[in-house]
Amino acid sequence: MVFHKKTFKKYSFIKGIDLKNNVGQYAAIFVGLKFSKGEKIIVMDDDLQHLPSSLISIYNKLKDFDTCYTLYLKRKHIFYKILVSNINNFFSSFIFNKPHKIYLSSFKGFSAEVKNKFIKFRSQIVF
Repeated sequence: MVFHKKTFKKYSFIKGIDLKNNVGQYAAIFVGLKFSKGEKIIVMDDDLQHLPSSLISIYNKLKDFDTCYTLYLKRKHIFYKILVSNINNFFSSFIFNKPHKIYLSSFKGFSAEVKNKFIKFRSQIVF
């Protein structure tokens, strides 16, 4: 999704960060987190697999919880991407002693406190 300068003027809460090189999804998210200033942060992919209208649901969940991950209701990725995601979920459950039913989606929200701990930890391991 490309935002024009008019969009930034109209919605001053939108910040654009121009990364000159492709640094990968997680590094780009990390940079975005470093610049975020809100008490609640929501991260989503640009492929619109999750509807932007879902942002409100995540925001509301963050009133009672520090972290909120989402699930795909109608996933439209190609087969091998879904397979790799499932394998990743399996191994992350094993390595990090995470319940298998908890899926670490790229569409998530968390409190500023969680964000600050994530930035402080600054690991290559994104979980």
